[in-house]
Amino acid sequence: MGIKLITEKELDEVWKPSENLQANKKSKAIEEAQELQLYKILGAEFYDEIIEQATANTVTADNQIIIDKSKKIIAYWAEFYALDAVYANAFNKGFNSPNSEYGGVAESEAMKDNKRTANQKADEYTVRLIKYLCDNRALYPLYDAKDEPTENLRMSGFVFPKSGDENRERNTVLNKIKNNI
Repeated sequence: MGIKLITEKELDEVWKPSENLQANKKSKAIEEAQELQLYKILGAEFYDEIIEQATANTVTADNQIIIDKSKKIIAYWAEFYALDAVYANAFNKGFNSPNSEYGGVAESEAMKDNKRTANQKADEYTVRLIKYLCDNRALYPLYDAKDEPTENLRMSGFVFPKSGDENRERNTVLNKIKNNI
């Protein structure tokens, strides 16, 4: 992974427990959040353009707005991914939940609640970013019409994209967002 669009300090500002997380685990969580989630939101071409500009330190003013609007999305998804590292460490014979002399082992239900909260916050900021992109489509030509969510059938909270859709996973994410706007 090359450039990260948020710093570890910015993650610490959003998620206080990350101050006690090892730097390599923070970095991995930021990378996963950026590569797995922001990529889905922006699409391959637009994501690549932003990463290339950030790497070359030539970010346009318009793309800087997208980076700024993406920071909390990345931070909350990083929290989501880092919670696994906080909750349990993998060893050759299984998992071990760390504890301290002042506190007990984190409960799995508490971790699930924290992950759910991080997911909901990330989704809320994602809705705002998508709305901004849709309202300012002329500024972001790489975020084009093919990225619009397709018609869908909603059943029991699941979104079913049209068959044959090349961007099935991405459109599923965008449809969930569109239905919450």
